Amino acid sequence: MGITLHGHLGMRHLALIALLGLAACVPNEVRVSHAQGVHSIDVTLSAAFTSYRGIFACGDTFTGTDALQHYTVTTVQTEAGCDFTFEQHVELLNAADYGIINEFKDGLHFVERIELDLTRMSFYDDQGERFALKRLADLQFSVNGQVVLDLGGYGLLPRSHIFSGAALEGMKRDVRRRVPCAAQLVTHLLLLDDESLSTGVRLEYDAQPTFVVSDFET
Repeated sequence: MGITLHGHLGMRHLALIALLGLAACVPNEVRVSHAQGVHSIDVTLSAAFTSYRGIFACGDTFTGTDALQHYTVTTVQTEAGCDFTFEQHVELLNAADYGIINEFKDGLHFVERIELDLTRMSFYDDQGERFALKRLADLQFSVNGQVVLDLGGYGLLPRSHIFSGAALEGMKRDVRRRVPCAAQLVTHLLLLDDESLSTGVRLEYDAQPTFVVSDFET
């Protein structure tokens, strides 16, 4: 009996060591989002009339710049209507954020995943009227080439997306290197019966990125 009891105690001891070792390998994950200082994405992009023509014409290309963003809107005439592509480069984290956000200051350098909560997206005409869903023939919103929203999900906002693959890896590298973490945001819209447009289309959306970070890379 003594030998059996000793064997059981030895196995329990080994199991305890294994569990402690396993716990030591589990990363300390922390969510870093708006409350911690990560900027929200509050976007207003307009394909407005050009000064020399005074009216909107499908086929024009527009550029806009404000304090937060630079964007381009390309329009192409199709048989169904007007095809809009809104492109912008957005910094999710700037260089100063790594010294301001406590979670990054505490040595959490590695990104486990990045989530995006898309709370609102709307398209308006020049009078400020929101386009009805029936006028949207196609819609695709992507970040770093990864589709976040399509026409089927447009009426189901808000929704969350977890990035993966190449769309995620570039942002992970930026955080690890402590350089501005930027993303390319592209919204594609095919709008029916564009002849009713006089000065263009305005796109608005709100989104919040969340970085799930840890103290070592898994």
